[in-house]
Amino acid sequence: MHEFSIRDRSYLVDEETFVCLSPDEVAFRGLHIWEEAGRGPEGDVRSRLLAEGFPPDSVDEFARELPELSEMLSAHRMTEEVPLSIRNLELHVAHSCNLGCQYCFAGQGAYGLKQTLMSDEVAFQAVDMLVEGSKSSEPLGIVFFGGEPLMNRALIRKTITHAKEHHSNRSFQYSVTTNGTLIDEEVVTLFKENNFTVVVSMDGVGGTQDTLRPYKNGRGSSADIVRNVGSLTKHMPATVRCTLTRRNLAMMEICDELCAIGFRKVHFAPVSAEDDDLRIDMESLHVLKRELLGFADEFIERAKERRPQRFSGFDDLLSQLNRGTTTSVGCGAGRRLVAVAPDGDLYPCHRYVGTSAYKMGDVWQGMDDCASERFRRVNTSTREDCRTCWIRGVCGGGCVHEASRDDGSIGRVADSVMCDYRRTCAEVAIDLLWRLEAEQVKDVLEASDGKTAC
Repeated sequence: MHEFSIRDRSYLVDEETFVCLSPDEVAFRGLHIWEEAGRGPEGDVRSRLLAEGFPPDSVDEFARELPELSEMLSAHRMTEEVPLSIRNLELHVAHSCNLGCQYCFAGQGAYGLKQTLMSDEVAFQAVDMLVEGSKSSEPLGIVFFGGEPLMNRALIRKTITHAKEHHSNRSFQYSVTTNGTLIDEEVVTLFKENNFTVVVSMDGVGGTQDTLRPYKNGRGSSADIVRNVGSLTKHMPATVRCTLTRRNLAMMEICDELCAIGFRKVHFAPVSAEDDDLRIDMESLHVLKRELLGFADEFIERAKERRPQRFSGFDDLLSQLNRGTTTSVGCGAGRRLVAVAPDGDLYPCHRYVGTSAYKMGDVWQGMDDCASERFRRVNTSTREDCRTCWIRGVCGGGCVHEASRDDGSIGRVADSVMCDYRRTCAEVAIDLLWRLEAEQVKDVLEASDGKTAC
């Protein structure tokens, strides 16, 4: 069992079923004794508690409750598996970018490949492949990605037209991940008419953004994006994805700034970089934990007032904890989603594009069954670092790319701080769930399945 405390509140989490308990002092010690004894007879636990000087009445009460706790902790937990049916495409319509972000995993937009734009032929064939390989009842998703996808906005429009004209009996959901610099009136109209989900990558407002995400000529990008976001959010909601580095750890302050310019929801993720000036270290993690606790306090207040939440970091965790389910897979890469490079090659997701060991076929021949199966077999049971991690049942291993090597092998995560961040988020979310129940506002989760999207 995993033991932790948040402020003055203590918790025990059963690693197999992810049942979370907040026991009193007697029960806390009794459960530890029971665990140390291999979860043996209740009488042995009672004797040791009395020998350690705990009040007999409290010990007897715990001993009466232990069989019920034991049954609950040994009960089968429903496991949710990620479907093995491709429902979503990441179309890399542009392997080119106008920004020169310091930490860019995509090699300034080209993923180590030739800078190029996707052709109509590749995009249309990818959509046809998605439709042919899916069940007629399944809604399908297309993410326009890059580099900077709006550098090929004409293809985005053509792809939507192709889907409507050739697959009018299917339901498509469109989204785009953009740096925000090229959003204009034409783009806003396109997004609004086709009910896009819009995610803008931005690391703050002003100097932080200008330093971390400048144009390739060194000019700051913040002022342009602030103006464009203001034009966009007059017509539709947008989410912002902020990459956390050592230079921008003040999450709540950044959230205030980003919401002030029009964003309705803010998502944070630690940078995936080897640069010691940018990567999150343990000292940074302590700062981030304080920020997460601040967001938890804010979550409670907004829940009481029935106001929409603006921080997305607890959504999936609270939803899963509230449903009482576990998982052995952390994401849908290569399972329900594939990325399509400009040349038509298929990869599990955007993080793998350009790494030949993870190529999964192409849009003309379809998925390579052998390559796909090898990748899809990866789960928390096959991952060495996951098998002993207490949050494996909720995390599912997280982003599998973090444990992937260029030779195609998948071992331990390259940067353990990424896992430390997830474990910290899980502890704060567990505490938050108990607080929501204590404040009698847990119904906000039932009403939205744990998601508090605006």
